[in-house]
Amino acid sequence: ILRPGPSESVALWDRGSKMADEDVGILAPHSPSILHLRSLILKRKPPRPFPDAAAFRAYWTELNATPELTGFWHAMIFVEQPIHRSNALDADTADFTNWGDRPPIIIDESDATIESLPTALELGYSGTSHKNCKGVFKGVINRCLLLHRAAKSKDRSLLMSGEDLCNIGPVALLQDLTVAASL
Repeated sequence: ILRPGPSESVALWDRGSKMADEDVGILAPHSPSILHLRSLILKRKPPRPFPDAAAFRAYWTELNATPELTGFWHAMIFVEQPIHRSNALDADTADFTNWGDRPPIIIDESDATIESLPTALELGYSGTSHKNCKGVFKGVINRCLLLHRAAKSKDRSLLMSGEDLCNIGPVALLQDLTVAASL
């Protein structure tokens, strides 16, 4: 689900054992400028993703307790796959269902098969990303599943992001925009 207005993606990297302290140092100076944004996506990509849901929850709790970052949270739409793709759909490491006030978390790289999104939803994720390289029809199937589940369950917000890895116009750009508009 796209929100109108400017959007910004912030990448958080693990640079040591005091990860949250270091990321606060990166994010806090930007907090006043984020107040004007309507949407914010927090991404935490390799080199070292979180090992499991518990580690991400501890990190998230620490970030949310930081007064300098209160300006970020009003605009955040979702967190993109904080656990490595090889473990992101493993019930032993990636079960978010016991975390009631979790932020919306989506899968991305681990969305490899038709079964990926249903598995992710059972683990407490809020959705997935669409990229044409994952398959246009797979994207349509995933969108239909999210709409169907959202209609059945009003207590949970589900979403699909859209992004592109690399796009050179004019043909590929028009294809991506057409699919995004259709979804």
